[in-house]
Amino acid sequence: GMIPAFGSEEHSRWRQLLRIAALCHDLGHLPFSHTAETLVVGEKGHEKWTYRALKSSAFSPIWQALQATFEDPENRVLTILDPSASKSAWEAILHAIIAGDLFGSDRIDYLLRDARATGLSYGLFDYHQLIQTLQILPDKKMAIRLGLDEEGMPACESLLLARYFMHKRLYQYPTIQSYHFHLARIIKKFFSNKNLETEFFSISDADILHAIKQWRREGDVDANALFNKKERVHAIALSTVLTKEHLASLKRITKSPYMWHETPNTKTPLLHSLPINIEFPHWLYVEHSDVASVKEYLRYTHEENCSTSSK
Repeated sequence: GMIPAFGSEEHSRWRQLLRIAALCHDLGHLPFSHTAETLVVGEKGHEKWTYRALKSSAFSPIWQALQATFEDPENRVLTILDPSASKSAWEAILHAIIAGDLFGSDRIDYLLRDARATGLSYGLFDYHQLIQTLQILPDKKMAIRLGLDEEGMPACESLLLARYFMHKRLYQYPTIQSYHFHLARIIKKFFSNKNLETEFFSISDADILHAIKQWRREGDVDANALFNKKERVHAIALSTVLTKEHLASLKRITKSPYMWHETPNTKTPLLHSLPINIEFPHWLYVEHSDVASVKEYLRYTHEENCSTSSK
């Protein structure tokens, strides 16, 4: 009853709607994805801008065309995409297909794409096998959930391992965080004199790259830092938050003002059968000339090891 029969007309319509939702689910991202999201549109701001795009006049012809086969297609797509929206069991499965933590197509896509773009093989896994073994299964309360056949477990575990190693080697790597710091400031500066209401969706990565080239010629600190190691801040990963007192002490012993960026220090358990977690550290950004004195200070005040960018 609640699951459309495979090959039926209703199944075909839902498939079309799911594809539209998948294509649209990240429309609200800024150039370079999450890099400057908190600075420009706030935490999870890309979700709000995605919904704004879908409700805009630009999408009206699409919704009108779909009304012939679907009642209220706009709200159906928004329901599938919005994690906080009230959903039927079937709509929850469609949401999991796109944004699910274990088998979501968004996660599959960005891991494979980032692995290909960076040349890191950690992000590669057998996604064909994973997709082929997905099943709709009852949970302990007999509610339907997205799961997978037992044969798909190795592929699922390889995805989770890929995610873990990509975080360790790429997303949470100190040198990458240093570049993120400067790029985020550049994007914030670029958007500071823009009208988000009218220009948000017309600005792309290419506009930011052009600005970097132009601002570097003009001596912009952040644009120069992307190309010159000595001008780039060092990112130091901390497993605990520095107190205001510690930050005040650091400011006294350094020549330059400190830049502090908080990231939730959470551990994300990946799978009960895998004894690994993804940790999201706090980052302290330090100017090149102050790295040695800051590391020395942290060595005496923090027992935890800190990792720092050095390349």
